[in-house]
Amino acid sequence: MEHDPVVTKSDPPHTILPRTAFPIARLALGALRCLPVAFVLAAVVALSFRSGGYIFPRTATVVFILVPLAAVWVWLAPRRLTLGLPAFVALAAFAAFTAWTGLSIAWSVGPDLSWLAFDVTALYLLVAVVVTATPAGPAQLRLAGYGFVAAMVPVAVYAFLGKVLPEVVTHAHLYARLSAPLGYWNVLAIMLVMAIVPALEGASRRSLPFAFRGACAGALALFAFTLFFAFSRGGTLALALALVVYFVLTNERLQGALSLVLTAVPVAAVLYHGRHLDTLFNATTNDALRTAQGHLFGRWALAAICLAIVAQVIVALVGRHVSLGGRSRQVVGAVALAVALAVVGLGGLAFASRYGGVAGVVHKVAHQFTSSDSSANPHTSGAGRLLALGSNGRIPMAREGVKGFRQHPLAGSGAGTFRFTNYLYRPNASFVVKHAHNQWINVLSELGLVGLVLFALAIGGLVFAALRPVGGAARALDRGLLAALQAAIVAFVFHMTIDWDWDMAAAAVAFLLLTGVCAAFVRHQRAAARAGIALGGSDAAQV
Repeated sequence: MEHDPVVTKSDPPHTILPRTAFPIARLALGALRCLPVAFVLAAVVALSFRSGGYIFPRTATVVFILVPLAAVWVWLAPRRLTLGLPAFVALAAFAAFTAWTGLSIAWSVGPDLSWLAFDVTALYLLVAVVVTATPAGPAQLRLAGYGFVAAMVPVAVYAFLGKVLPEVVTHAHLYARLSAPLGYWNVLAIMLVMAIVPALEGASRRSLPFAFRGACAGALALFAFTLFFAFSRGGTLALALALVVYFVLTNERLQGALSLVLTAVPVAAVLYHGRHLDTLFNATTNDALRTAQGHLFGRWALAAICLAIVAQVIVALVGRHVSLGGRSRQVVGAVALAVALAVVGLGGLAFASRYGGVAGVVHKVAHQFTSSDSSANPHTSGAGRLLALGSNGRIPMAREGVKGFRQHPLAGSGAGTFRFTNYLYRPNASFVVKHAHNQWINVLSELGLVGLVLFALAIGGLVFAALRPVGGAARALDRGLLAALQAAIVAFVFHMTIDWDWDMAAAAVAFLLLTGVCAAFVRHQRAAARAGIALGGSDAAQV
């Protein structure tokens, strides 16, 4: 028999109070266990509006608030906290990785940079430990999922206003790509992707109030518009992966597909209708034209968001009175799947035709892996880049990281020092890159083989703990939301393999929050399944 719990604090053996005993105490305990999630969500919002947490002096203010709150939580926390074996191993490896990052100061070629990297890694460890060790049930899972959607709404609104009110929110003037408030378009994109999946789940969840489902649909449309104007190819690929994972894992595929269509159709229609508004899709210095076109597009976008809300509310109301049987659901699902595959297939063929067919695409990709050119302009801005093939210098940077590893194979050159490796090995570039744009190779270069093993154990262990099957609770009420957050986790891990998300505290903290809550929730559900306890939505206060 599998033994999951690893006890970190001792107390009386029971951890779940009887349903009829001490209801006020149970409610208070449930609320107390929601505090870490609420604190971390607030930190994600704050970090997002403070350069994404990338500039340490601006991040420090948030850290100085979060650390005392975490200390208070440890003091107030229930005396019995348990960890599953995967999470225990992952957090132990994370602690060792943090220590190794700090020790690298001793041999680092940039000790001040290594000290900053250690500070940030210690913050990540704190978040991972507190969130993963806190018991999580439906209340914590819903707060993390829907709370993250709510947290990303002001971020997306501020970013999108750069397009539709450019004379008021002026951050989108230099480049056509949206990046504020985080300061980097690709990290904005992956955070939106991580919010899109739980927003889709909320819009399609039949047990939720219709007004809430409509609000989730509106947020989903807003996220879709903002994600598009980030013009992030990696973000687009991460979204496709997240949707695939979500629809594989969820038990509400038909409702999810319907909600996705109800949102995607008006968004796509507005984008297509506004394709002639050139200042939206390309950089410009014509302030008057940009403002006029932004206002016009803003009215269309607002109409699309409202239409998505109304359509979702109507479907929710109709769904209360109309229910498809098993056979009908299979037919509708098969038709929807066929349409989706046809759209993807035709779109893929149309894309390949730009490069001389499938063979041309293969040749272009192969050239990226063999070319040593790293002089691509990172500020390429237009919407046309979404259909462009190319690594934008990522493959040469990965090669530079491997060269740096070969010089310091065991311990690396020190945390935060890839910029020196890039300076040594870059072939033709006129600027210094601070990260290998691949977190695994970046760790290998900076912290050597020891650092990579510890980092892989930490992240791999947390992801494994979060993605484990939940046994007998697989059809639980929150199975769809769990699937949405698991899809967001997979999307982040994929995206940090092609970009420097880990260095942006807002994105990394959001990832650790969702991963930790999912790991704790899965652990709770598996323990309940073994004990023969069926935990549903009404048991939120019991956890």
